[in-house]
Amino acid sequence: MNQRSFYIEDLKINIRKYKTSRRIKLTINSSAQINISIPIYCSYQEGLNFAQSKMDWIKKRKPNRRFYQNNSRIGKNHYLKLKPENIHKCSSILGATEIIIKHPLDLDPKSEAVQDYINNISKKVLKREACQLLPQRLEKLSQKYNILYKQLKIRNLKSRWGSCNSQQIITLNQNLLELPWQLIDYVIVHELIHTKIMNHSKTFWNYFDQLMPNNKTIRKKLKENIY
Repeated sequence: MNQRSFYIEDLKINIRKYKTSRRIKLTINSSAQINISIPIYCSYQEGLNFAQSKMDWIKKRKPNRRFYQNNSRIGKNHYLKLKPENIHKCSSILGATEIIIKHPLDLDPKSEAVQDYINNISKKVLKREACQLLPQRLEKLSQKYNILYKQLKIRNLKSRWGSCNSQQIITLNQNLLELPWQLIDYVIVHELIHTKIMNHSKTFWNYFDQLMPNNKTIRKKLKENIY
């Protein structure tokens, strides 16, 4: 795979050549990256022209990416501190409650380079926090509702908050820690119920109503935080 990146109206466009591609295809992933895949025999300019022709569609559907600034909260326990310094590239210091991001003096904190760096560091912090906090929360709710599970996995999921398989293994998205605890609990209880009922039948939702009577209201709030 060969790739080059271009900019159209300050939007970064990644154009990738694939031997298996038979047509030009546009996708926007959960990280708000705009990707154009093109057949190996096409030129990058053809891919760029295609992106240009789809700009209205891209602007309407491109998800809003989180913008990080000084004192932005990361997860439940950390806050961001931005420090411009006479350095050549970004670096970070992870403390108990602070994430110190040092960036070159000539780089605006709003620039894609700095924002990308912060986003990558944030993922590491969220993973660490998730591994500490989510097992405790799951165990607490498991005992409260007397629902057993076999195992918990924590992942950086791309399109869902959680899942549960037929072996009663629950997987939770580390990015849950960016949500209020009420919404986190909704996701956990949802997956716990799946250890008993593997579908979204009427029986599933009736059981959910018994355990969490306000689940419909919470579900509406969760949909506003689609991941």
